[in-house]
Amino acid sequence: MHSSAVQPSPVMTGGAGPASYDENSSFQGNAFALLGGPILKRALGHWLQLRRWSPQTKERAVCIADLRSATGENAVAQMELVLHCQETTGLEEEKELQSVLQSSPRKRTDAFDSDGAFDPRTVMAFFSDLPDNDWGTLLRRIYIDSRGSGAAGIPRLPCHVAAVPGSFYERLFPDAFLDLAMCNAALHWLSRLPPEAEEPGWNPGRVWCTRGAPEHVEEAYRRQQAVDLRAFLNLRAAELRPGGLLWLLLPAKDESGGLSTTFGRILEDAWRELTQDGSLDTHWLDSFNIQAYFPTLSDVRQAVTESGAYDIHALECVRMSGTMPLRTGRGTLAGDDVQGTPRLPLPSVAHVWAVIQPQICGHTGTERGSRLYERMCEIWAREPDKYNRGTGAVMCVALFRK
Repeated sequence: MHSSAVQPSPVMTGGAGPASYDENSSFQGNAFALLGGPILKRALGHWLQLRRWSPQTKERAVCIADLRSATGENAVAQMELVLHCQETTGLEEEKELQSVLQSSPRKRTDAFDSDGAFDPRTVMAFFSDLPDNDWGTLLRRIYIDSRGSGAAGIPRLPCHVAAVPGSFYERLFPDAFLDLAMCNAALHWLSRLPPEAEEPGWNPGRVWCTRGAPEHVEEAYRRQQAVDLRAFLNLRAAELRPGGLLWLLLPAKDESGGLSTTFGRILEDAWRELTQDGSLDTHWLDSFNIQAYFPTLSDVRQAVTESGAYDIHALECVRMSGTMPLRTGRGTLAGDDVQGTPRLPLPSVAHVWAVIQPQICGHTGTERGSRLYERMCEIWAREPDKYNRGTGAVMCVALFRK
């Protein structure tokens, strides 16, 4: 038995129970709120400025897409930030706008509109994910949140909402349709495993390309990621209107190859223990590989340059470290600037399992998958310091369609 380049879809664990992605996605949500939110807010301020140059944009709906929304816990909060952006753009953006006006040959024309704001009721918000996603949970959430929830009955999404099933590695929208597309904590997922993964013994004893993986494994993942990233950027370029914003937040590794290894290490360690004590045959480990790759800044910059379709507004890696807990309430708007070194709790076993469980159980079956999860919990309990420390990086990318 050998690995296949076609594995169960990398969807998140559905439902609303204690093992669901809904209940175990605070790490991703906090990474956006603390690390990505301030950068996105600045990009949104620039986007509003561009709208002021084109008054005709007010004559049509504002179309916004969230790509890989999962069950919506974080996607709705991120969409909220966009809908509130015109209320939170600050003095810095206003000063930048005045500078642009003074230096522009268009400053005496009627093409500039002093108000680039939009009415949220004219917004069409699209939530997209793979066909195997838990659409029932997502649809219930966006329906309720667009019509009012809580004691005050104020909708979190005061706009029109719709769902779009499909992979972001294919066309999802018509030409020049979107004003803004967002992809948060998802673009590290590949369209498929590298073709080389079909060969028996390609990555023995491992499930991923964490530090220390054979060079041929790392290189194969890197090539597949390059192909996928180019495709993604070209597809979004076709779907975005001129001046449209493409926002990406994804886990990254620094140029030296460093990344937080909690995710891969505990999974591999548990799997090895089960094979060593005879609880699982080795072929279950040797024939499975995680369908993901963390790119570097250079990887993304090269892909953007090759596409030729975007101006780079922001492209940076934000380091995160420590284990201090951070909680952002559902009523709190993400994106406030934070002083000092960003500190996030590293992923727990529950966080890791909510992300990988559908792929693991699709490969091994539910019973073997449950044994793996139990062993992961045992390892974490006896050696928490081994996995609950380290650093990682989040890449924040804001691109404007030329």
